[in-house]
Amino acid sequence: MLIDMYAKNNSLETARFIFDKLKKWDVVTWNVMIAGYTMHGHALEALKLFYRMQQNNINPNKSSFVAVLQACASIALLEHGKQIHYLITSKGFELDLHVGNALLDFYAKCGLIQDVHVFLNRLPERDGVAWSTIISGCSKCCNYPLASQCFRDMLSENIKPNASIFLALLSACSHAHRLDEACFYLRIMSLQHGVTPTLEHFMILVELFGKVGLLKEAEELLETLPWSSKPVGWMSLLGSCKKHRSVELARRCFANLMEMREKSSSSYVLLSNIFEEAGMENAVEDVVRSRKHADAWKQPAKSYIEVDNQIHEFIVGDTSHPKCEEIYSKLRTLHSELKNEEGYEPHVGLIHKGLSIKEKEMNLWAHSEKLAVAFGLLCMPEGTTIRVAKNLRVCADCHDVAKLISIRERRDIVIKDTYCIHHFKDGSCCCENFN
Repeated sequence: MLIDMYAKNNSLETARFIFDKLKKWDVVTWNVMIAGYTMHGHALEALKLFYRMQQNNINPNKSSFVAVLQACASIALLEHGKQIHYLITSKGFELDLHVGNALLDFYAKCGLIQDVHVFLNRLPERDGVAWSTIISGCSKCCNYPLASQCFRDMLSENIKPNASIFLALLSACSHAHRLDEACFYLRIMSLQHGVTPTLEHFMILVELFGKVGLLKEAEELLETLPWSSKPVGWMSLLGSCKKHRSVELARRCFANLMEMREKSSSSYVLLSNIFEEAGMENAVEDVVRSRKHADAWKQPAKSYIEVDNQIHEFIVGDTSHPKCEEIYSKLRTLHSELKNEEGYEPHVGLIHKGLSIKEKEMNLWAHSEKLAVAFGLLCMPEGTTIRVAKNLRVCADCHDVAKLISIRERRDIVIKDTYCIHHFKDGSCCCENFN
């Protein structure tokens, strides 16, 4: 099928053009387009197509539900996903193995890990995918104890762990800074379960060494691995250099990345932040010039929030929303209250433009996740949990602000980013500032 080929290869415009030209669609054709949009990060388009499919009197099948649940999971659309879950139940698909696994994944990526554990116990059949999903969900929610317990429960059911399950376990160890436990799981992978560690498993160990401050050990491990030419490990170590303010190692990591022709925006941003914190203004300017020359710019940040069954999308500095004036007014009030009464100190070092301190603060307070949270505060009933999804990592400033807002506004705030699911409550985050 041509549509399938184009959709899988991210030629979505061509796939959609062919799709729209068809005189008759069957459920398979709809599923291909929905899955294509989901696969390539267009969750809203996938969801629109799913609803349009039903308007065209095409009944969704199990594959339809798996694809649209993946779309909802990718940007944590909890309310839409719950409605789809209701539809799944009405059709008798809830306890199907593949649909059940998709539901587990959806609720896990919305941060409802305890609910996931309850639903897991309802499934008549639990395969390795189900256990991998819940352990990965525990990892994303920074819940190592539950991840470890699930692993033991899985073994008690005589399910053989695979590489994906160990990857999820190691990730849970990394989020919780459990180095000894990570080394234990890495050891028993092959010795007890016959699973050969891959690049991804060792990269998590490199990440964990860096997190706990064993930078020398992390570098030595990277250099001894046969995959030392892979950029992922050096990027991870560069991030650890920022946390532990290791300027010289940061230079070596960046040099290795440049040798590999790895020109992602993240490496330039991290190095410039490290130099900025070290007071090396000339070095910062050099990095900025190199970044411009390499044309290494990150994708635009976007944040999503559901309010009254409507999906709202924000970008940095967004002025397109109908409640734009109210949102920025709320942010100005919060900014003043947090600075004057909660001890908030803006991370102005994250902004490298030639701006004044005040302008840098204004820039920080136009971040997409802050806009989404402010909108939630304005429009959602008092006490309601605010749930936001972002397509990039949450910055340090937004992380600190969310913690303080959770105190000030007496709200739970959940922000799903590309690294973990942050649950802010009473001034703390489940990640314990480890990330």
